[in-house]
Amino acid sequence: MARVLLVGYDPEAVDYSNPAYPPGMIAEVSAGIALTLKQTTDRGWESDVCHIRPDKAAGQTAERHLASANYDCVVIGAGVRLPPQGLEIFEAVVNAIHRGAPGAIIAFNTRPEDSADAACAMDAHQIERPRLRRTSPSCRSCYKRLEVIGQPTNQSSKEQLYRQQRMTQGQAAPSTSQ
Repeated sequence: MARVLLVGYDPEAVDYSNPAYPPGMIAEVSAGIALTLKQTTDRGWESDVCHIRPDKAAGQTAERHLASANYDCVVIGAGVRLPPQGLEIFEAVVNAIHRGAPGAIIAFNTRPEDSADAACAMDAHQIERPRLRRTSPSCRSCYKRLEVIGQPTNQSSKEQLYRQQRMTQGQAAPSTSQ
């Protein structure tokens, strides 16, 4: 079952008078989130919501939430990416997703109620790129223990993946010959 994370500002922490937000956004946010959760369930997906505050802790909050489960798709709300003065926060959230869920598809909604449609991007990309998952949640500094989901995982493919990661990091992979 696919798992989707919706990342958006905590509705209580947003300044809706900002002209970057569409009119009527305050009333639509909570209803839109509820509708999206229903739509994702109807499509057979699991979904979670990660509310962030518009401050420097936004990236850390998103990264902590991403560590709690393996996500196939992360939808970033329009409220996070629309205000030009929020670019630093948007970048922090994108980087947190890159670190916390490197195999997840990143999608963007235009309004809260179209998040499930935005998440459909993961269906289009599943064929084009394999999803990657850390096999050890404690391995946060490197991705040497990656498993390609949906592909055979035998010892030699794990060793090849490990060697590729070590070479990318500029480290010599240990020799297996005796």
